Amino acid sequence: MQEFWLAQEILKAAIEYAEKRHLKSVKNIVINLGDKIAFMDSKENFYRKEIIPENLQIYIKLLAKGTIAQNAQIKIKPIEGEYWGLEKIEGE
Repeated sequence: MQEFWLAQEILKAAIEYAEKRHLKSVKNIVINLGDKIAFMDSKENFYRKEIIPENLQIYIKLLAKGTIAQNAQIKIKPIEGEYWGLEKIEGE
């Protein structure tokens, strides 16, 4: 389930970035993905979970349908650490 939540956050950030730059479509999204991502549960306890890149990519593509990112190519670059970040967003 964390992959789905993370896919939502990544797509939201990518679309906001694109809209601020007046892009009509997003062609490429490059994501840096830590080996274990830190999350917080409903009781505000932190835990770390490994995210499966293939699942994350499937969820991003599923959520992107009907948006300016629906045809975007998704590249996930593994990194060390407990965070994720958008490395690059390209569009027109």
